Amino acid sequence: MTDAVQVCSAQGSICFELIKGMPAAFVTLIIGGIAAYIAFHQYRVARAKLNLDLFDRRYEIFRETWTFLSLAVQSGPPAQGFSPTFANLIPQASFLFGKRIEEYMRTASQKMTDLWAIDLRTRAHGGTMHPEDIAMDTAILAWFSHEASQGVHKLFGEYLDFEEWR
Repeated sequence: MTDAVQVCSAQGSICFELIKGMPAAFVTLIIGGIAAYIAFHQYRVARAKLNLDLFDRRYEIFRETWTFLSLAVQSGPPAQGFSPTFANLIPQASFLFGKRIEEYMRTASQKMTDLWAIDLRTRAHGGTMHPEDIAMDTAILAWFSHEASQGVHKLFGEYLDFEEWR
């Protein structure tokens, strides 16, 4: 054993050179660990920022959709039968949510157009609604009422839930 100590303590030996490099390797390891720790936290901050930006963009579409549905119940269809603001958000919804939300918004837009057509026919006949339009008008308004009060919150809720971020 004393021979091994003498071999390692002999200047120029491989063992001596390895032991001499240990402090530098240890310092490098510590610095690497600190850099990894900082990088991990930067990743978490960047991920949270991405989630927040995505939430903001998605919430804007949710708010416009909810407003669109609520206005249908409160005041009926707009004069031109559609909302340009709402219609312009449909392509964005496809990218931010996927096809499911896009189809939902297209359905809402189509139902608003149907409601507008019924309203035009009713006005053209002196405010008297055609008997075949009564059931359709009632069903569409019931759909808008349900969606504005519950459906839209449930559908968009899974995309806007903060619990998923944790």
